[in-house]
Amino acid sequence: MSAARQLLESGAPEMPLTEVRRRAAAVLRAHPQLTVDGWPDGWCVGHLPGFDHDRDFDMEQVRAVLLFLTAFGERQQTISNEYEADSYYLKYAVGNWTAARGAFVDVKNGAVILAALMLGYEFREHSPRDLDCQFNLVVDSAIRYYTRSYRPFSPLFQPAH
Repeated sequence: MSAARQLLESGAPEMPLTEVRRRAAAVLRAHPQLTVDGWPDGWCVGHLPGFDHDRDFDMEQVRAVLLFLTAFGERQQTISNEYEADSYYLKYAVGNWTAARGAFVDVKNGAVILAALMLGYEFREHSPRDLDCQFNLVVDSAIRYYTRSYRPFSPLFQPAH
């Protein structure tokens, strides 16, 4: 059993993987433009190295984001302008959180967006040339703690106590 699977099956309240797949399929049908990289447009295909329209989401990544947002997320009335409520920053927060729990999961930007939509968060895309989006997420000290390192993180991430 992988370390990521052990983390995700560690007793935290969670959706079974079959339910994650079922709900993800419904969201992906409603948002056919969403890829594992985020919200692409025609510009991305010609300008981002290695970009394609990959929709083969890793459901363990999606489930890790679901766990993180269930533990730390709270919806607010309006889309947040705080950078920590951005899908790309949240991907690092989830990675840092899983690493701190002993099972690093490298989460894709699209997995964050997919999980947030599955939980009913509203979003606003940044611009046509940006794969990221903002959510109506309350950014509190717990989320700030895990987003404090915007640089690519390591499986050796150790939170300060």
